[in-house]
Amino acid sequence: MKKQFTMLQSWHVCTPRPVASKLFADTPLLTGQLVCLMHPLVLGGTCAIPGAFGRGKTVISQALSKYSSSEAVVYVRCGERTNEMAGVLMDLPQLTMTLLNGREEFVMKRTTLVSNASNMPIAAHEASIYTGKGVMP
Repeated sequence: MKKQFTMLQSWHVCTPRPVASKLFADTPLLTGQLVCLMHPLVLGGTCAIPGAFGRGKTVISQALSKYSSSEAVVYVRCGERTNEMAGVLMDLPQLTMTLLNGREEFVMKRTTLVSNASNMPIAAHEASIYTGKGVMP
């Protein structure tokens, strides 16, 4: 009897995947720079930077993207004004970082952007968050 197998998996994003054991979050996310947040971050973890307009969320998130020791960055921005996201799209491709081996690389090479505008319905904001969660490695 022959069976066909595909790489497709259907899984609801709110349901946790079954795992044999969880890894300990004991390695800090090192930046080599002073990035002021209210709590320390772990490598492989997630970070949310909430705040009102003009409070420095873009500066903090770009600093984390540029100076962190992570391999991938998923950048989810919900409810953004169009000019704010345009500024990110203009600035982020120009940022470079120095890897541990001394080689310089563009930050955009390891960054995924998920965004929607402020005039979108609340369901669209939620969909963006779930899309970012699904993209995470």
